[in-house]
Amino acid sequence: MAAQTAAAAPPPAWARARQTVTSALRHPEGWARARLTEDSAKHTDLIDAGALLGVAAIGVGAYGLALHLPRGIEAGLLGAAAAAGGAGIAWVTTLPTLLIVGALLGSPLRPRAVLYAAMVTVSFAGLAMAASVPVLWFFSWAAPSLRILCVLASFLGVGLCMADVFLRVMGALERRRLLHVLWLGLLGVTGAEMFFVLGLFSGL
Repeated sequence: MAAQTAAAAPPPAWARARQTVTSALRHPEGWARARLTEDSAKHTDLIDAGALLGVAAIGVGAYGLALHLPRGIEAGLLGAAAAAGGAGIAWVTTLPTLLIVGALLGSPLRPRAVLYAAMVTVSFAGLAMAASVPVLWFFSWAAPSLRILCVLASFLGVGLCMADVFLRVMGALERRRLLHVLWLGLLGVTGAEMFFVLGLFSGL
């Protein structure tokens, strides 16, 4: 009886978070479909959201840190805060547009489904930004004159990856809509504006 109880016990939060990130990034469409048909509790939703958004914040913050670290530790920490903060503000301020306009256009998806698609997208983007850090460091020390081109290429590449993941996930949950493409454009423009306002690109 004790063995059956132990087997039925839910995994700890850290194990759930690791499983969420691994599954969502390996196969985002399948994970989103499976997650939405799963009979989940509120605490598992919070764990999934925290894991995905945490990966996004850490990855984007790591890029901001690396971007300004040559100017000192304080500048690097401010760069990390500007990168993570700018991305977070852009995501939070544009997400209601996707939810509200999608509902008005007759989208069959519940807000929870759209939230999961958006969280998987930004989590993937965070990992892609973190993966760009070694390339940024290489150009910072080997070819400083090309550093700004490296930064622009990194953001462009991550933006394309975000668009691919988001459109694939939304296409798996419902048919692709022009709204999805327009929202990605709004997210990109808002994010760029927030980065400039918060000084992420200052001193490059």
